[in-house]
Amino acid sequence: MSKKSKNFLLLILAISTIFPKWFLSVMYFDNSTIVNTIFNVKDIQYFPIIISISDSILNPSYLEYYTENRLISFPIYGLLLHIFFYKIFGIFSIIVLEFILHLIFLVIFFKAINKIFNDFKNTLLFCFLIYFLISFLNIILFDENIKYLKLFYESLEQNFTTRLPRPLFTGIIYFYFFFLLYEFKNKLKKIELKYFIIIFFLLSVFLNSFFYYFLNFSLLIFLLLIKFLRKNLLKFLYENRSKILILISFFLISSVPFLIQIYFGENDYSQRIGVFEITLEKKIYLLKYYFLNLFKKEFFILILLSFIIHLYLIKNSFNIKS
Repeated sequence: MSKKSKNFLLLILAISTIFPKWFLSVMYFDNSTIVNTIFNVKDIQYFPIIISISDSILNPSYLEYYTENRLISFPIYGLLLHIFFYKIFGIFSIIVLEFILHLIFLVIFFKAINKIFNDFKNTLLFCFLIYFLISFLNIILFDENIKYLKLFYESLEQNFTTRLPRPLFTGIIYFYFFFLLYEFKNKLKKIELKYFIIIFFLLSVFLNSFFYYFLNFSLLIFLLLIKFLRKNLLKFLYENRSKILILISFFLISSVPFLIQIYFGENDYSQRIGVFEITLEKKIYLLKYYFLNLFKKEFFILILLSFIIHLYLIKNSFNIKS
């Protein structure tokens, strides 16, 4: 399959997943553009932030007679494009960016998955299957509340739809990170500074857009270092200390927006989104709750399903074996 054909099919997939909701909104509802946008874009709580920051208001209180002095905390890298384009094009930028970013997401997702299958047709089939499952489960769950199907649907919906900013923006970084990691072992043999600068920059983007991805991928990088270097890890770190220092410095510079928001951010807003200090007793309780949930049947079903898919891919994909 030619590159043009592949890109055309991905374009069709992007249009088919986004166009219907906007078409139905215009045809059957007599609403303004801003009302249709609010209904069609999830996580609308980010709209006031986009509007405020685009107007250079960094500490909006949203109250008529009350003004705060501290900054409002938000995933700055995840919303930066929307803030910039909203300043220039207004509400229409939300609609246009949804399509453009989703198309970029599909291209990156395709490239990352194709590293596994190493076959355009199988990869394309897999991409279409994902979105078919999302639509199919959405129809089934419209009237029925089937617990495990709902969990499966929510997992797909949270990672492959156009919710702002995750996964509309963070999904691109998420799969691009995986795409880069296929070369991790080769790049590690002789630390290629350009490659690892991109890796560390993407980590800082996660830190400034979705903190949990930052934790997950940082742990993954650490485990890959142990896997590929084994007993030579300390030797590797010492021999490449100057490059590692450059990478850490670059990461800290890229993470400045996050650090500024932590220090100057409005405490009330942070508490509203669930960021607050807890006692040692509550920390112990949360840890117990977390580890006990690892033994729930839903977790074992997920692990079993992942294991079966892993075995199938290893058996049927030479690229994984190699």
